[in-house]
Amino acid sequence: MPNPITNRRRWTFLVLALLLVAAACGTSVEVQSGGEPSDESNATPSPVEAPTATPEPVATATPEPTATPTPLPGQLAVNDTDAVGTVGDELLSLAEAVQLANGSLAATDLSVAESELVGGEPGPNIADTITVVLPEETEILVPGGDTWIIELFRNDGDTVVGGDTVLTPATDELGVGHNVMLIGSAGLTVEGFTFDGVTQGIGIESAGRELDGITIRGNAFRDTLIHDITVQNSANEGGLSNLVIENNSFEAPEFRSDLHRFVIVQGGTGVEQQTIEGTFIRNLQISNNAMSAGPGAVSTCVSISGGFVDFAVTAEVKGASIEGVELTNNSLSGCDTGLLLAGGQVEHTNATVTENAITTVTLTNNTFTVGDVAVAVRGGYVEPAPESFQFTEPVDANLTANTVSDISIDNTVFSAYNVGASLVGGEFAVAGTGAAEGNGVSGLSIGAGVVVDQLGIPCVESPDEGALAAGNTLEASCAELGG
Repeated sequence: MPNPITNRRRWTFLVLALLLVAAACGTSVEVQSGGEPSDESNATPSPVEAPTATPEPVATATPEPTATPTPLPGQLAVNDTDAVGTVGDELLSLAEAVQLANGSLAATDLSVAESELVGGEPGPNIADTITVVLPEETEILVPGGDTWIIELFRNDGDTVVGGDTVLTPATDELGVGHNVMLIGSAGLTVEGFTFDGVTQGIGIESAGRELDGITIRGNAFRDTLIHDITVQNSANEGGLSNLVIENNSFEAPEFRSDLHRFVIVQGGTGVEQQTIEGTFIRNLQISNNAMSAGPGAVSTCVSISGGFVDFAVTAEVKGASIEGVELTNNSLSGCDTGLLLAGGQVEHTNATVTENAITTVTLTNNTFTVGDVAVAVRGGYVEPAPESFQFTEPVDANLTANTVSDISIDNTVFSAYNVGASLVGGEFAVAGTGAAEGNGVSGLSIGAGVVVDQLGIPCVESPDEGALAAGNTLEASCAELGG
């Protein structure tokens, strides 16, 4: 009979042996209940799950915005001898070119022949160049009318080149106006035209905007009826900065009108039944111009007023200013008055002109050869209307607290029949019941380079006389003005 103890020992040894073998082979052996070993070496191991990696974010490229092509500056060639012309004919006129450049005329409206004279993409948001390609001295006829023929608005940055052609009236009919160019755009240049026999050559108007960088260069003005260049602010806001009038010639061989002035500049301009307040002109440069008038042909070569109201107009101009005036290397001859500086100015009318000013005026290397006064400075000035209008009614004007200050004159020759320089705080030069009070002139500096020909009095410091001029001031002296 087998020994049970011996059998148990045998199983024990067998189990231990199997465990040792399994450990060596990496196999687990399980002893099941009942003592029978179970071999799981053939069992399929459970898959070990690898840690799930966080996916890297995929960068999404932002699409580049579609670039808007920059339009090419327009190049427009004018070949029409009619300033206005006819849209759709074979020629491109000056007015049509200006309208293409400011967007008021579409290129699709042009004929094939006109289109061939237009290069680039002219329009209001780009600096276009308009060039007259007619032979020099060719006449371009300006039709008559009550308005300006060429209106340069929304032509910012454009250049208009005349090519030495001549703008002249299409008719000599009496009483018909021929006003050529009105400018209301910043950065505009007009050069190389001759304005011959027209009513007004160039007008510059802020039209309620703040305009910078207008240049009038290298033009000729001959025998104009009223004003060769007019600068004004007649809207109740806005103004002009960095205005340049240079290298032009002005000729008036004979009398045409007692309204004629070569250049007239107004910081604020009164228009009928309106109030103009706070307009301005900053940095006005008038240089290298030649102005020549026959006897009695031009009353004033250059007239500059802080605030101005014309005759027969009832208006108010308040707080207008002209800051920084330079007159350099100019020749002014034959006018009754060379230069008039007036803080506030009223021609024979019932108007209110208050608190307007001209400040920082520099005159260098100029020559004045005039009939009456070379330089007239008025803090406030109420003057008669031109003789041709023959107003007789008294004036009820209010001219208060207008000033001209900080005037510097050097290297200048005064040849004046009566007075080299005339300084007046306030002057009421017409019959009336108004007031001219609190106006003044101050801060005149005259350098050693000033020469006065002994034709008249070198300088007059006019006292403010009469009740209407009481209370005005004159704090400027011309004692240093040599003879």
